Amino acid sequence: MIKCIVIDDEESAINTITEFIENVPKLNLIDFFTNPMEALSYLKKINDIDLVFMDVDMPLISGIKLAELTRN
Repeated sequence: MIKCIVIDDEESAINTITEFIENVPKLNLIDFFTNPMEALSYLKKINDIDLVFMDVDMPLISGIKLAELTRN
């Protein structure tokens, strides 16, 4: 199973991506976040997430910057 999370400030986008994940047998949704800073904190604690679905345009921090901060 591929463990994944969703990070998006829009609930409707999270719902759409969640539906997609539910229809792909090898994907396992672990959690979702509307606040990118909460997601960053989570990702710093949890190291076994395989895939992140992330919005690029979010308040507080862009998805691009968030991706840079999550890399080891």
